[in-house]
Amino acid sequence: MTKRQAKTAILHCASALTLLLILLISNLSVSASNISDNLNLNNTNNSNSTCKGISIYFFYGEGCVHCVAIEPIVKATCEQCDISFKSYEVYHNATNLALLRDFEERYCISANESGVPVIFVGNSALIGDESIAKNLKDAIKFAKENDIHAETYEGNCTIPTKPPELLTIATVIGAAFIDSINPCAMGVLIIFITFMITSANFSRRRMAIYGMIYIVAVYLTYFLAGIGILKFLNFINNLGFIIFVNALVIVILLIGVLLAFRDMYVSLKKNEKKGLYLAIPKSAKGTLEKYMKKGTLPAVIILGILVAMVELPCTGQVYLGILTVLNTMDFNYGILLLAAYNFIFVLPLIIILSLAFFGKNLSKIEETWLMRYLIGWLMLILAIILINETFKFLNFNIQLPLTISYAEFFILAIILIILLFKIFSVLRPIVKKRINIWYCAYCYACALVWIFLTVLYLLGVDVPKILIAALIGMSLTGIWEEFKKFNFKHFRSFTIFITVFGMILIYALFIDYKFEFLLMVLLLLAMDGIIVLKNFEIKEISAEKEKFKKETKKEGAKKEEENEEEKKSLREMLDHCCD
Repeated sequence: MTKRQAKTAILHCASALTLLLILLISNLSVSASNISDNLNLNNTNNSNSTCKGISIYFFYGEGCVHCVAIEPIVKATCEQCDISFKSYEVYHNATNLALLRDFEERYCISANESGVPVIFVGNSALIGDESIAKNLKDAIKFAKENDIHAETYEGNCTIPTKPPELLTIATVIGAAFIDSINPCAMGVLIIFITFMITSANFSRRRMAIYGMIYIVAVYLTYFLAGIGILKFLNFINNLGFIIFVNALVIVILLIGVLLAFRDMYVSLKKNEKKGLYLAIPKSAKGTLEKYMKKGTLPAVIILGILVAMVELPCTGQVYLGILTVLNTMDFNYGILLLAAYNFIFVLPLIIILSLAFFGKNLSKIEETWLMRYLIGWLMLILAIILINETFKFLNFNIQLPLTISYAEFFILAIILIILLFKIFSVLRPIVKKRINIWYCAYCYACALVWIFLTVLYLLGVDVPKILIAALIGMSLTGIWEEFKKFNFKHFRSFTIFITVFGMILIYALFIDYKFEFLLMVLLLLAMDGIIVLKNFEIKEISAEKEKFKKETKKEGAKKEEENEEEKKSLREMLDHCCD
């Protein structure tokens, strides 16, 4: 370590310790608000004797998984309280839908807030399974104490509205953009375009038309298959079977994560001897070659359909995960998002076709290890979303019974940072000799401490959020510095992205959106992984250059022969279209 690096590290440590000491002094007084929350909870649990003589109006939709999950809880509460339970299906019954609209008008529910499951009791309209589970008993108690009946209630109401499904939309759109960089569909299209360009039978106009037909065939095959699967999932009303399907998809996604990371490592090492698991099967490549050579309109349509079917090993896990997530919302809304997903999915194909039409060289378009890495993280995030949905169905909450004061947390954080900094400082020269990938020991120490505190926070421990935010801010700064060293042309855009990302991450932390915060933490860890892998790639390239120099010297510095290009058959090109 140079003197300059040592001074920088000391300066970082001093600033961090100063910040932590200031936070420690400002947080010495601990709030006792949890006591009142516990008292309120006890009062709620003892409200059985006060909830007689009113009716609950429960509106649901056939195929709505959240309706299926919450209905047994509502019925059990009604039996416990000895009150009337009235349920109405609104997807296939116009009369019930009209009744729901009447309730919504009287309870001042706007069109964008409308949804199922919804319960009307007293002066409360509870929209969504989470709101119902959390507020139902309190709503019943208030209705009884104030003699308010839902069937006659009218007035200006304040209700817990259904939260916007921005997380689901962001997940679907983000997944579509990552999944759209698809090596299978893109590889086949590039080879098909190359075949058409070199063929005398295809004009530029005909190439564009046939290329668009191929893309439309891929789109429709994926979209129609998605509708079929979504329709099947939507008509499942058995909660046990829904949980089984979710569990099965979670297992498939986790296996896909392992395969994606394995393929990523093979791509990074450029090991051609080891094949890729998430690629077009070799048995299907002959069939694709056959229809590609025909070059007729029916053959192009069949080619698009076949590519969409046989590329399931490439994208099937992600698509199945997305469909399972879409199944948690309204069916019509899910279809709309599915259409948007598939359009984004084929968008790169449209761009490639446009480039070919205007005479651009497509030989430089290739897939990198980075896309397989991102697809692996995408499948992991989808698996976690489905795990969260399954926990909601089971009403399963993890709560760690650990009580530590804020002052003790700050002291613990300082001790851990100093201890880990010392350990990493000692290990640095040893590890660097083996893998030559090592960063600031202080950065490692801060990262491990905020990860530890984040785990406690997600498990329900009252951790000082300002402490987590400060340490995450340091990690984000470190990530920005490392990306700056790569000197890539879109660094300014990345700077804007990481700034906005950090603000949203801290906002989610402070407003207690734990699940959204968890997903963003995973994205933060994914960015950390990119830094490690990028440095590993640089190391591999440097090693290859050194090896090449040694071989050149042994051969007497012979010049490489140029322009030795062998004409490859379509079969040979297909063998590498997904590598």
